[in-house]
Amino acid sequence: MTQTATLTFKTNTQANSFAIAWTRKTFTGSIVGSGTENVSVTVYDVDDSKKNWIDAYVTKMNKGV
Repeated sequence: MTQTATLTFKTNTQANSFAIAWTRKTFTGSIVGSGTENVSVTVYDVDDSKKNWIDAYVTKMNKGV
């Protein structure tokens, strides 16, 4: 069963970087919100494997790696 996920990033740059990485990983699109701060990204068809990838991406980003 797949789900929809909405993530909020501090900056537009972080949101766009995630959206690009998501597209490259999954070959699917995303919806990126507008603005420069607290920008949301919505992704679709999230299964367990993709959820694990999202978790790893956010953890790595938060560590500044």
